[in-house]
Amino acid sequence: MELCDGNLAKYIQMKGGQLSNEAVKRFLLQMSYGLKYIHDKGYIHRDLKPNILLKLQSGGSLQTAQLEDIVAKIGDLGLITKSPDANIVPSSIGYVDFMAPERRGGSHNYDSRSDIWCLGLIVYECLGGKEHRSTRGRQDKFNIPRQASPELKDLLGNMLAVNPEYRFSVNQVLQHEFFN
Repeated sequence: MELCDGNLAKYIQMKGGQLSNEAVKRFLLQMSYGLKYIHDKGYIHRDLKPNILLKLQSGGSLQTAQLEDIVAKIGDLGLITKSPDANIVPSSIGYVDFMAPERRGGSHNYDSRSDIWCLGLIVYECLGGKEHRSTRGRQDKFNIPRQASPELKDLLGNMLAVNPEYRFSVNQVLQHEFFN
């Protein structure tokens, strides 16, 4: 296990509550590749949240680091489960503010796309959105901040689709035009 220098939630606070499209692109790409690895191995994370770990490539601190020196790492694998064996552990496990709609209320009918919802909410928080926290994760409509590029708005809309059948997979996220 690597020693990390901080987490994304604290980094967002240090940057005044929102990140640039460039920073969102960098961190989302790194988190998506990490999630792809987890999903390709047949697992669902089930507890993604903005406490994603940040590691500096070189010495220094997160406050003074250049964006290209920061790497996002997915940690906290304690609630990971083999997919589709979601009924091993109650689906209500995880951080409620980031729980996908299909996982609310004890349903066991979910798959790896529930992680994409969580990742979408992390991106939403990177852009300054926070109102989902006051609803304890029961918000299904989001006001995507104006500073988000049209491509990012489109990607985020597909990551936060309420119906998981219409929600992007991690491969669709990685292939989106936002990363071109």
